[in-house]
Amino acid sequence: MMVTDIPSKLVEIGDLLVLLDEPVKQVLIEARIVEASTGTDLQLGVNWGISYDNVKGNGDGDHTIGLDTGNAGLGGNFMLPSTIGTSGIGVSGKLLYDLTTLELKLAALEAANELKIVSAPKILTLDGEEAEISDGQQIPYKTISDAGTVTEFQDATLSLTVTPEVNPDDSVILTIEASNSRPGATFSDGTGIDKKEVKTKLLLQSGETSVIGGVYVESMTDSDQGIPLLKDLPYVGAFFRSTIDKNTRRELLIFITPTIIAQ
Repeated sequence: MMVTDIPSKLVEIGDLLVLLDEPVKQVLIEARIVEASTGTDLQLGVNWGISYDNVKGNGDGDHTIGLDTGNAGLGGNFMLPSTIGTSGIGVSGKLLYDLTTLELKLAALEAANELKIVSAPKILTLDGEEAEISDGQQIPYKTISDAGTVTEFQDATLSLTVTPEVNPDDSVILTIEASNSRPGATFSDGTGIDKKEVKTKLLLQSGETSVIGGVYVESMTDSDQGIPLLKDLPYVGAFFRSTIDKNTRRELLIFITPTIIAQ
């Protein structure tokens, strides 16, 4: 690069080049994705405390909500992101304790069968570059065309897409898209996909943790109960047992922490 100008301008141009000639910052994205029983968020110190009287919209489906946080260890305004499908309301907020404390709390609740840690991915990306984490399977389904019956595949995955933007004060804006796709109803030509998504933007300091919730997963299980031995007898066992259907509703919580990596 060659620049020709008067000496005073060359000094200004040199100072500008020094400011611009900085290496692109890297951001480490750490996530903890868990399925939790209803009420587990309170045990983690999360009190969403939504006050719908203070809802403010921006016209794009996102709303800022003033919160009454009490003593839950949360502060400021939370972002109510737009949600797609039947996932329910998605909300997010900041945690004031560090990542180590969060991991201890999650481990304790998992040991008590209050939650299940689905995934704990880490990924390093550049400032302004999209990072994507995906885990799941492909479900086959059949389509009929002029060429005959063709088997194709659709994704049933849990995916998290994050794009960090580092501000001059080293705060980080995160553009987040979380998607949870699961096998749904079974049809003659394949299996349907139940898909739930949350999209939002967060402003965090480096090393600060935010939690996104409000995506619920429902499952139906059945179990046989009855008198031992007698309930297993052929022909007459049905008189000594009963089948109980149980509908379980669990919340998908995503804890996310951006950390700027020193150059």
